[in-house]
Amino acid sequence: MSFADVKKKLLVSPYLGIGAASFLGAAGIIIHAAINSISTELQIGFVENIIGSICFFIGFASIIVILVLIAIAFEKKRQETVATIILLSIFIILEIARSHYTSLGSSSPFIYIGLIIFYGVLRGIALQRTNKALKIPFPGYGTKAFSAYGWSYIVIGTLSIILTFLGAMFYSMGLLLFASWLLTFLYFFQAICYLVIGFRFIQYILANPVISATALKRTSTTTTGVSTTIPITAQPQDYYHQEVIPQATVNDEFEIAEEYCSNCGATITRDNQVCEICGEARK
Repeated sequence: MSFADVKKKLLVSPYLGIGAASFLGAAGIIIHAAINSISTELQIGFVENIIGSICFFIGFASIIVILVLIAIAFEKKRQETVATIILLSIFIILEIARSHYTSLGSSSPFIYIGLIIFYGVLRGIALQRTNKALKIPFPGYGTKAFSAYGWSYIVIGTLSIILTFLGAMFYSMGLLLFASWLLTFLYFFQAICYLVIGFRFIQYILANPVISATALKRTSTTTTGVSTTIPITAQPQDYYHQEVIPQATVNDEFEIAEEYCSNCGATITRDNQVCEICGEARK
């Protein structure tokens, strides 16, 4: 079993181009709507509103496609990237609900504010993770404008909505006016984020149009009829040495001293004092 380098190259420039055009178009419509509301206090037309919504969703759809390509190219980051795609998809669904289901505003103020806060927090997390996932390839396709856009709603938008409810409850025109200006500032801020994202995508088209990744692929080797000898390396064994203690000889255990009779030469043991043969006393 061996490993070989497998290079993956995925073209990402078309999706960057679609995303750039969509975000720039959405930014233009938002700026026009904000200026129109300030100067004439009139909302933009239905067709222009639809075009802005289409640009918004196409722009984020292109980001999802780029994230899918990143997940294909970088297997080790696939789980993280898929989780980001899911969060971004949930954000898009909530954006549709927030934009088109205006009847939520007629419900309980606390329920409405709670839903808005939930939407704002999820939007911030989703866009922050999106920026992180887009930076997985080197040098990456992320920009801080994603995170700024994501958290702008919970910071500015939620404050504007809360001030609007407070102004309506206490009949304060000052709070209502300040909430309106905050909402207008939020529109301009989001438009600036769209512009930054669009121009950064154009830069990435020129600088980094292809996602390149190198992965290790396992390769197996087979033998073709020729017998091969596989050297077997002996594993180290543990040998135990037992110390051999010499046993005592019979003479060591039972020391027997012998003497000889000076008269007849017979053997006299240590226990006898006289010779048993001739009776000569032991000397």
